[in-house]
Amino acid sequence: MRNRTVAYIFAINWFHNIFRIRKIEYFEQIPNFNYESKFMQSRTCGTLKPNALIMEHKLQFDFLADKETNTLTIRREFRAGRQLVWDAHTKSELLEQWFAPKPLSAKTKSMDFRDGGHWIYAMVEPGGKEHWGRTDYLKIKPIDRYTALDAFCNENGEINPDLPRANWDVNFKDLGSNTMVEIIVTYKSLEDLETVLQMGMQEGLASAMERLDELFLTITK
Repeated sequence: MRNRTVAYIFAINWFHNIFRIRKIEYFEQIPNFNYESKFMQSRTCGTLKPNALIMEHKLQFDFLADKETNTLTIRREFRAGRQLVWDAHTKSELLEQWFAPKPLSAKTKSMDFRDGGHWIYAMVEPGGKEHWGRTDYLKIKPIDRYTALDAFCNENGEINPDLPRANWDVNFKDLGSNTMVEIIVTYKSLEDLETVLQMGMQEGLASAMERLDELFLTITK
């Protein structure tokens, strides 16, 4: 979700070539977007089995772009407890399993999850081309909230000043047996916000979070 974890996680400069660009008008929102992802319920050695029972998921996904405050507000419900959702956003071994839109994969160069720490990672294309990013953690309140700065960088973690950097405020809340993650991403300018939207950030986040749904299904079953 950084880029976050999050974030996740998160808008990279080649999304434009992978996802269909969707124009986000002022205060356009996808209210309580319910999608149906169908995953196989039973598995063997972590691999989902064919002809297994299919389970439907209808989970909340809101994506709001505010061009007056240069912010994105993302709300995403997950069918897992808060501790597990927190771990998936803050542990590199779990982030690597979902923090990239298909067909890309994620890999970690270094991870130090603490106040003042960082995560340096790459999103890797099937052909091997790497796209590097970093998250600098500011404040952490375990299983409740963390704030961070994200950036595009090179393999050594050196920030690219020509691409947008943003502040991420990531909150985790119980929603019955599920968990709601709310992310507020603040950019320095409207130009920066529009740049990441044109890169396909909404589509990229949606794809990565569907991967996280799949991961939770394999962990909890």
